[in-house]
Order: sequence, then C-alpha cells, then structure tokens
Amino acid sequence: MKNDHLLHAEDLLITEANPFVPLNILEQVYNFLTGIPTNTTVSVKWDGCPAFVVGKNPENNRFFVGTKSVFSGKKVNYCHADIMENYPDNKKLQAVLMELYDKFWYIDFPHVLQGDLLWMKDEQLGDEDECKFQPNTLVYVIPNTSKIYNNVLHSDIGCVFHTTYTGTTLENMEAHVGAINPDYLKSEQIYAFDPKVYSPKNLNFNLGIIPKMREQALKLLQLVPALKYLQTRVYFQQYINYCIKKNNITYSSFDFIEYQNSLFEQHISKLKTQRGKENAAWDYDVYLNGFDRVVGPKDFEYIIAYYLDLVRLKNTLINVLDTISVKDIAIYLPDGRGCGHEGYVATSLGYTVKLVDRFIFSRANFERWSE
Repeated sequence: MKNDHLLHAEDLLITEANPFVPLNILEQVYNFLTGIPTNTTVSVKWDGCPAFVVGKNPENNRFFVGTKSVFSGKKVNYCHADIMENYPDNKKLQAVLMELYDKFWYIDFPHVLQGDLLWMKDEQLGDEDECKFQPNTLVYVIPNTSKIYNNVLHSDIGCVFHTTYTGTTLENMEAHVGAINPDYLKSEQIYAFDPKVYSPKNLNFNLGIIPKMREQALKLLQLVPALKYLQTRVYFQQYINYCIKKNNITYSSFDFIEYQNSLFEQHISKLKTQRGKENAAWDYDVYLNGFDRVVGPKDFEYIIAYYLDLVRLKNTLINVLDTISVKDIAIYLPDGRGCGHEGYVATSLGYTVKLVDRFIFSRANFERWSE
C-alpha cells in the first residue's frame, strides 16, 4: 500500500457511508488531547514541496533518491547521472534531487522514507533576526529567539519525514504513515523537523457537541448507508471542493442538487452524438430516481447538517492542536495573515486521515495554483 492521497476526516461520512466512523475518530483525537487512554497518534502536516523518497532499494541494497515514481520501479536514481537522465527537462527537480543525494548518500538507511523538502540553502532566507522559508503555499518564519534558530540557519537543507516503507521490492512496499525523526538523520547539514505531536495529557476542555452528535448519528444510521450505492459520494466530494473554491460555506441540499445538474449538463454538452446524449440522460434520470428513493433532498439536508457539525468539531480540535504545536515558529498565508499549521494527520481506529481547515488552507492552495 503506497501513501496515497489521505481523506479529510469528515469525508468518511460519505466514503464509509457511516456517521459514526468520522465522529469516533475525532473523539479519539479529543481523548488524545485530554489524556484519556487512546492508541491514536497525531503528527503535523507541513506544507513542504516537493515530496521525495530516499533510502536503500531492498532488491540490491543500493542507496537511491527519487520521487514517488520509484514505487512503480521507474526513475530510481542511484547517482547524479541517473537524475539527469530521468529528468532531462526539469532542471529544478534535477537540482533538488542532486542536493538530496549529496546530503543523504552516506546514511545507512534501515528503511525507505518519504518526506517533504522545506528548504535548500539558497532558498532559506536567514539573517540575524530570523530564518524564513516558503516551500509551497505557507511562509514559515523562525525568530532568533527560537531554540531551533541556529540549527536552521546553519543547515543546508530542511525537511520533514512522515512515512516509512517496508517490503522486499519497491513495487510491493507497504506504507506506514506516521511521524518520523530518527537519530540517524540528525547532522549539521540536515535539519529534520520532528512532526510528532505529543499528547499534553493535561488539557481540560469540554466538547459537549460530541454526545449531541451521537444522537444525530443514530438518527442517520439508517439513512447514510444508502449512499454506498450511489454516485452521490463522488458528486458530494466534488461539490465540497467547488464550494471551497467559491468561498461558499452555506452548503445546502438544493445547492448540491443544482451542482449535480450542472455537472451533468457539462458532461452531456461534450458528447458528440445524439444517441450518446440520450443514453447519458437516461443514466442520469436513473441516478436521480435512485437518489430521490433512498435519500431525497429533505433527508440529504440532514446529512449535510451533520457533515457541517463534523467540520466544526474538527476545526475546534485543530485550534487546540495549534496551541501546542505552533512553537518556536510563526506561520503565514501568502497574503500575510498569520495562521497555524497546514493541518494534522491522525491515525486511529484503523484509519489515517487529515485534519485541515479547508476554508483556510485548501482555499489558499487553490488560489496559489490557479494564479
């Protein structure tokens, strides 16, 4: 299992067609923060770029560096010449991979690791007052009063590792998502942030919304599983991203149905034959009839309301996590507004999900990459 795209915690309501799955996970994060026994782990989601993979190929025990394409057995780079051959038209990526190769080749990696680059020496703007770097969307500033200031200032690269891979070949490797900051990575040239969030065990805050949401979940339990058989799951996730891009926080069943209709109209307009259009219209009518039969606009309004409660619960937990994780560093959006970390990754109850305030960070990413 490769480290594929992680789901937002609240989206498990739709993908798992079960109102208790996301609620139980978020409650476990609450337990993590308040010292209630739990096996939940939480790590910081840094806004690094690019992602890279480094370690020893288990098939030949040779050191390599590359992107996630190495897991398909392609573009595994054992030297500078490989990097130049595999990425002839991408000089920037060439430079990054060569720098990573030069800094990591001497380390005896016991595992293959995946991480994100935060800076290289010529990108980290350090002076006597602060160190600043912007690997992707967010701007990170480390003041000279920070205990990590000198380490960052004098390092050649900064990075964060978040996934360990094990297996006998690169193609069949298993991903183990979680915070990684092993001692063998520590050196004057490399500054690897520890992404792990340590449970404070003494926070005292009450989330009275959880018992109320359990009552709501019981009412939805007979309704939500019907989504398992409908295209609604795909449409709804697309609708959420659409709303974030448009800065529309007032989700509604009516608006969602209008959005579905617009997707259908876009699809049918691209079909070239009348027969194709008629078939597509028939399929869509069958879908709408199924939607009305098993959910319907009124019942779907309850699902959306519950989804929004999950978002509010998640954002409350993110705010608490920021109070204990944003230390020795200041973080800013591209427009200069201060913010917390891009988000967090939580592993609990057999799931690994991301906790992100999407109307801040997903929107910021949409805006940055649409410029």
